[in-house]
Amino acid sequence: MNETTRMQFIKSRVFRKNNDLKKYSLSGNLRKLMKNYDLDAPELSRKSGIPVQTINRLRRDEESNPTLASLIPLAAYFHLTLNELIGLDEMPSDATFGKMITQKLQANFVPLIKMQNLKTNFETNIPYVVTSNDSFIATSIKVSKDAFALTISSDVLVPLFREGTILIFDPNVNTNNKDVVLALLNNSRSPKIRQIFIDNDDHYFKPINPEFGKMVQCEEYKLLGVMVQAQTNYRD
Repeated sequence: MNETTRMQFIKSRVFRKNNDLKKYSLSGNLRKLMKNYDLDAPELSRKSGIPVQTINRLRRDEESNPTLASLIPLAAYFHLTLNELIGLDEMPSDATFGKMITQKLQANFVPLIKMQNLKTNFETNIPYVVTSNDSFIATSIKVSKDAFALTISSDVLVPLFREGTILIFDPNVNTNNKDVVLALLNNSRSPKIRQIFIDNDDHYFKPINPEFGKMVQCEEYKLLGVMVQAQTNYRD
């Protein structure tokens, strides 16, 4: 059975209106999973990379017509097979299911933001706007719901970060001495990636690339995020 025939068979089974299948439907399973994990649609979207609109459609519409591109990330996030997610097979019991999840590492997905979409003012709490053109990046570390990622588009941050490196920032973590941060300095509206040095109440910001100047003290600044992870591919 080829993949097209298999998916047609699965869809015909999943969306058939009979009492047995309603007991284990995709929409019912997704609602149960989201309830068990205390997830709303935006949070599940961030963790799985599936758009909020798609998640809402899948959990509300018994006759939705999902693609593999939507099902595979959801099944992977909840550590289920495709058959378990869509209702062909029964999901593990609640007790067993809970134990499985606590023992397995789950990926979080953060939006990959373009520099021009950063909110460059001192009043904002969440420093970015997610657009329909933004993609998501998976990270295995624990991050807050406001974390975001940026791609380094040139070698301006060498020797620490090469071109193409993806930096993940979290606005909700405490800043430590020598952290790499994304910040607005001295009322500037142009965000800078700098290493911060903390000396009691004094804060100094050092360029990653020494060609871009020396470390300077800033009395007025706005931290947009603390770097929590750098992802680099050394081969395409």
